[in-house]
Amino acid sequence: MLKSLGIIETKGLPAAFEAADAASKASNIDLIGYEKTKGGGWITVKVVGDLGSVQAGINAAVAGVNRMNCMISYSIITRPVEEIDRMIGNAETRGYDE
Repeated sequence: MLKSLGIIETKGLPAAFEAADAASKASNIDLIGYEKTKGGGWITVKVVGDLGSVQAGINAAVAGVNRMNCMISYSIITRPVEEIDRMIGNAETRGYDE
């Protein structure tokens, strides 16, 4: 079971890389991977860790992506239920290692 989950959706892959890099540098989180949406060029980056680390990482990611003017949305879920684990790490998630 995950402690906390952070997700950030961006316009384009460069912004997703910025989000992943900023989040990883700002806090002690684990990067799950990224998922491409069907059309529109949106990318969702997924991270996990303790709540404080996920909050710090997502805040840094949002700041970086906002500078690029490529922010779509973000969310932090504290103690997600185990049933959504398969949604987080699925076949569509690039970089996910089961």
